[in-house]
This record gives sequence, C-alpha cells and structure tokens, in this order.
Amino acid sequence: MSRVVNGIRNVDSEIQDLVRRAIRTTGYSPNGAARSLVTRRAETVALLVSGAGDSFAARVFANPFFGRVVNGAMTYLRRRDMHPVLMFAESSLAREQVVDYLRQGSADGALIVSIQADDPLPRMLVDARVPVVLFARPPQPLLASYTLNSGAAAMMRLLETTPDLDGIFAANDLMAQGACQILREQGLRVPDDVAVVGFDDSTIATTYRPPVTTIRQPVEKMAATMAEMLASQVQGAAHDPAHMLFDPELVVRESAWGDAVAPHPSPRRNPIPHRLGIGYFSHAPLVYSYRGRIS
Repeated sequence: MSRVVNGIRNVDSEIQDLVRRAIRTTGYSPNGAARSLVTRRAETVALLVSGAGDSFAARVFANPFFGRVVNGAMTYLRRRDMHPVLMFAESSLAREQVVDYLRQGSADGALIVSIQADDPLPRMLVDARVPVVLFARPPQPLLASYTLNSGAAAMMRLLETTPDLDGIFAANDLMAQGACQILREQGLRVPDDVAVVGFDDSTIATTYRPPVTTIRQPVEKMAATMAEMLASQVQGAAHDPAHMLFDPELVVRESAWGDAVAPHPSPRRNPIPHRLGIGYFSHAPLVYSYRGRIS
C-alpha cells in the first residue's frame, strides 16, 4: 500500500487500482507527521518576498509580476505534492524570524523573490545551510520601488532635470504606467513626444492606453525552474556550479511606435540579444534575472 500511496511505479496496475479504490472507500489519508519523521522533509517550501518599506505586502500584491512568479512555482510544486508557505521579509526582525523558521526545518527550503540588489537574506540562509533559490531584481532605479507612484515620481524628477527627453525605459510596467500618467498631465503625448518602454509584459502593458511597448521575460518558466532546482537540492542531488539562460523579447506596442503606423497595430515580438540567467552559487542555487538593455 505504501508504494502506491508514495507513487512508486513498480507496482502492478491492478493492485494500484485496488489500493486506490480502498483509499477512496475508507477515506484513508497518510499521516504527514509520521512521513516527515521518515523522510526528514516537511514537503513544504517557503516562498519568500524580500524587500523593505511601508505597506510592503500591499505593494507586493498590487504588482502582477509576483503573481506570475507564484503561478510558475505552483505549476511545478503542485505536481510533486509540495506546498508553498508565503512569507515576507521586509525588516531585520522579519529576516531573523525567517532564518529561524527555516533552520528549524519548518520548510525544506526557500524560493526568494527579492527587490533589493543588496538584500542580506540570501546570504543569511546560505550561511544557515538552507537550500535557497533566488529570483533577483537589479539595482533599484531612480526614486523608485517598482510601483506606479514611484514611476510617477521618477518621471517628474526626470522632467525637471532633462526636460527635452524623448524616451523612457522603465524598470517595470507599473512604473511605465506611472510615467505615462505624468507625461499626459504635463501635456506630452505618448509616443509622439516621449516614447515609453516598460519591462515584464504584464497585463498592465496590454490594458493601459496606449498599450505599452515592453520587454517580456518568461517569468512563469523561470519560477518553475526555480522550484525544480530547489526540489532537486531538497532531494539530495549534488550540483556543480551551473547556469541557464532564458531569452527575453521586445514586444512592440503603441507607446513606442510613433505616427508612421496604424493607430492600433498588433503587438510585434522581437528577440533581443541580452539574456536572463539562472545559476548556482556556493552550496545553494541562486536564480538571477538580468534585465536586458535596449541600445
């Protein structure tokens, strides 16, 4: 019976059907605590969002990027009967609590999404010998924290210092939306006076008017790879330092088209040479998302 419950394949198909019918009839469920004693695994993974600032959790849930990360990670974890525990680490105290939680074995490892280039949490967990995979963000942009309001504030600052600018490349689509709002308030047309390019290719890029030209990174695929890397570490597989590359795309929409084309063209996707990378670091794997530059 245990072989069927645990998904071991070398069991006759008729026996598997018999056991599964008995499980459905009796309502049998394996004892998770007993299984953990044998496997020494919690079968849970901490999904950590690490950053700083007031109303941090609210800002996370307002950004569609994080939902894509969760969706990608869940796609992999659910098939392997592993479950995520959502945690936030926005302060020194919260980071210490996270490290203690994981060091005690409450979860088998951590998937970290960080919005700080100098975030100390990944190193803290590596030093604690906790399996970790990191989806890193680049250095924080001008006056910005990847929110709509920070994009608007950065746009105001740029207009004060460089009033004759004719193009903006925002760190994400939310910031691009904030920039577009300020440009409209200042009487500037997008893209006729100022072209705007975002990053992520989130739903915001397609629903905002004008639709936003953006860089698409395969967030769901990267997050699923994060989960796969972590599961491999948790199961004891040895890894030499390695990395993987993902190709981003330039998705051209109206915010950077200009007057020479029809007012509502279909999006055009173009590969760009800069890549998104995944790699291992020390004894714990780290995933880095490198943001491509447009030249």
